This record gives sequence, C-alpha cells and structure tokens, in this order.
Amino acid sequence: MKKHDSHFLKRRETSRGDLGVFATRPIRRGTFLASFNGPIFEWTTVRDSIPNEGPYYHRDHAIQFGEFKARDSVGLARYFNHSCSPNAGIRNLFDIHAMRDIKVGEELCWDYAMTEDTFWSMKCQCGSPDCRKLIAGYRFLPPARRWAYKGFISEWLLDPHRPFVGHAVDAFERFRYPIPPLGPFRMIGEREALAG
Repeated sequence: MKKHDSHFLKRRETSRGDLGVFATRPIRRGTFLASFNGPIFEWTTVRDSIPNEGPYYHRDHAIQFGEFKARDSVGLARYFNHSCSPNAGIRNLFDIHAMRDIKVGEELCWDYAMTEDTFWSMKCQCGSPDCRKLIAGYRFLPPARRWAYKGFISEWLLDPHRPFVGHAVDAFERFRYPIPPLGPFRMIGEREALAG
C-alpha cells in the first residue's frame, strides 16, 4: 500500500528560488511527513545511471535504497531539499519523518547523505552553520553526524563495513567520477526491488 503525504505540508518557492516543502502547522518529532512511493530503478555498475529527462527528472529526485537501486516519489518527497542541519530524516528506506519539533512555516529538509552512497557530489549552499560545503554520499558523513542522525538514516547504509573515508571537501577528489551518462537501467516493481 502506498503511503500518502501528510496533509500539513505545502510545496512553494524558497528564498533561494527553487521549490521546497514547508510546514503549515506545528509538527512533532517522529511524525511521518512524506514517502518515496514512485517508480523504482535498478542499474548494474557505477558507470550507469537512471533517466533524467523532463518532465520527471528522476535522477535529480530519486533516493538510493540499495547498491544500484533508487526510487522516486509521486508526491512531495521529491521536493524536500538538502540541509547539513536537517529537521527531517529517513526511516523504513522510503519515509521522511520529523527529527525534531518543527514550527509553522519552517522548510522541511533532510541530509541527502542519509540515503546516498555513490561518488556523486554537488556544491552545498544550505546556509547552515554546520554546512559541509559539499553534498556527498554516506561514506563522507563524519562519525559525529552519523551518531546525531541515529534512527534517521536509511537502513541499507548501516552496514558496519561501510567506513568513513574522510571529509568530502578534503577527500573527494581521490574518489570522484562524473555523473555517468544514461546507461542500462530498468524500472522494477516494489516486491522485486525489496526482495533482492
């Protein structure tokens, strides 16, 4: 059964000029907000990628939930922006929950390192005092941040063999590869995706 977005969220333009999701009423810590409940994609190597053509731009909005697996949303989840000081996080692979109490009018953001662990990156402009300057995968998320996010990191990343490889802005050039071109991928069903 697909989960539906909470009714106390609204998509609107942010002060940065992009789209974001905002609270229309006070939200308590732990509250379910939205779900990645859309198409699921699977690919086979780090040199492959999922589609990113309009009008859906799946690669820009889907989250990773396993090695070479990603899922988009048909609702508001795809419009939650990144923050290095998030007020929301991921549970049950696909669900966004409030990490703390949230005020009316506050933008809802999560840290993309809570689901991603590829070598893709982009410059961060979240404006947080804790900004890491680069949005990158879980392997670059410092241990102190991992601890602070406990209970709000996608379960697929919690393998103890997934080490911290260094701060992204310091270590990333040793690992970086460009966003791959559209490669072999396939859309798969939820039962098949979660079984493998």
